[in-house]
Amino acid sequence: MGTTYHVTMVAEKSLSLDLTQLQQQVDASLHHINQLMSTYVADSELSRFNQSNSVEWFDVSPETLKVIDYSLQLSQQTQGKFDVTVSPLINLWGFGEQGPTDFPNDEEIEEAKTTVGWQKLILDVANLRIKKSHPLLTVNLSAVAKGYGVDVIATLLENNGVQNYLVEIGGEIRVKGKNKSDNWWKIGVEKPSLMQSTTQAIISLQDKAIATSGDYRNFFEKDGIRYSHTIDPNTGKPVRHNIASLTVIADSAMEADGLATAFMVLGEEKALAMALEYNIPVYILLYNGEEFTSVHSDSFTPYL
Repeated sequence: MGTTYHVTMVAEKSLSLDLTQLQQQVDASLHHINQLMSTYVADSELSRFNQSNSVEWFDVSPETLKVIDYSLQLSQQTQGKFDVTVSPLINLWGFGEQGPTDFPNDEEIEEAKTTVGWQKLILDVANLRIKKSHPLLTVNLSAVAKGYGVDVIATLLENNGVQNYLVEIGGEIRVKGKNKSDNWWKIGVEKPSLMQSTTQAIISLQDKAIATSGDYRNFFEKDGIRYSHTIDPNTGKPVRHNIASLTVIADSAMEADGLATAFMVLGEEKALAMALEYNIPVYILLYNGEEFTSVHSDSFTPYL
């Protein structure tokens, strides 16, 4: 996943835990997810699917299918603003593994868009298989797989009898129960800064997951215009709006992770409209000159 993880537990005194064994189980679970869904691992299940130009059915694990299935549901829900096939456009704009590139022209963008599109990825849930309708289609699950990993570790802890925990992978978080002070878990929403981390808001969280998406660490400027690493699959270009970061609360970390990315692409107004329609708690930090302002959905208010 190219990041770190962190687990905090408050165990009942009556619970006998072998922490070394538990750590091994956590590491094994995350290694397994990497072997399925990582684009960093050359022989992962997802990498093998991406490397193949076949348009025939490709067998996948139940885990990979679950994450892809949710991703496509989110694509449908957002009219394609969330799209796990967008890698060619991310690479074209210099935000991929190859690093910075020349500023793409409209022809190059349109050409890349021919290999992008969530509708080109076909699922056969009953038979655990997927296929592409375009041979150059690729899938990148980085916007949901970390969240899925958090959910897997949360389930692992619960199966070991742990009922009070905080699990975090690369900033995606899920909590249950209470912290060591017997209070609900407190999560800080970071105020964007390239120099140091400061807290914009403190979220009180109980049995929920939270994820934040932002562009303040991954962007470039050209001719005075700021280009975010968040790509709109419909236009093929980086989104241009004044959102600094966006935080979503959901039942699962996979949902929170995916929704935070989707809402970044949608922009403030459409994100808040969708949050209202589906009762999704969302907190948006906006650039306002040198300062920041914030807006949030009504369902986010109880967490502040």
